[in-house]
Amino acid sequence: MNNIITIGLCTWQRPKELKRMLDSLYATWHTSIDLDLVIVFEWTDPYLDEYEQLILSHPLQQYIIPHIKHNTTNSHFPVKGNDALYNGSVGDFLIGVSDNIEFKTMHWNLQVVDKLKVYPDELVVMYFNNGFSREKAEFLGMTRKWMELQGFFVPTQFEHFSCDEYVEWIAHQCGRLVWMKDIVFYHWHPKFGQVPRDDTWASSRELDKNGENMSMRDARLYKTTFNERHEFALKIMRAIEAAKYE
Repeated sequence: MNNIITIGLCTWQRPKELKRMLDSLYATWHTSIDLDLVIVFEWTDPYLDEYEQLILSHPLQQYIIPHIKHNTTNSHFPVKGNDALYNGSVGDFLIGVSDNIEFKTMHWNLQVVDKLKVYPDELVVMYFNNGFSREKAEFLGMTRKWMELQGFFVPTQFEHFSCDEYVEWIAHQCGRLVWMKDIVFYHWHPKFGQVPRDDTWASSRELDKNGENMSMRDARLYKTTFNERHEFALKIMRAIEAAKYE
């Protein structure tokens, strides 16, 4: 594996939150590991110029390898997030986060690198503590080998939700889902009561003509994916078994 961790995220109308995320990443990152930062912007976002100025002037730049993405797209989150991480990244370990998190654990990237040494076959998925010890893969991390074998970072058929649950299920079936409990990516999210609901939150919860929002539609779709998830899990389990004899 190379000495690069990719961090990818999508943001929309949240310049203050993005700055907090970048500031905390800068404060906690150990410089012995190279950082590949991939940020996806929405082309309709009125803060594009502010984002550009923030990122290019941020002291975090000194840690970033000469490769930073300023993509714009109007597709759903799983599509643009997957494209950024699968096609636009260079790290051999990749983490998907959101703009409203705060990295809390000092030198957490060293802990990730140490944990990767436990898996010489480079097939593992990690998830991180959201600040509330929620044992759910809100923020996924996976090796590039896992991603390429799976064929995606997250599945793209969903609108917004369930894509993390999809990968979490596969990794759990393979016995390769690792909860990094001591690494806190604090999630400043309305559902936890610390911040008010904003337009970004509301946009993913609008009801359609059938009275369903994105979460409901994605949950319904997720129930139909058991067979394909099962096939992905079998594929990765076979790779894990084959690696024992290499």
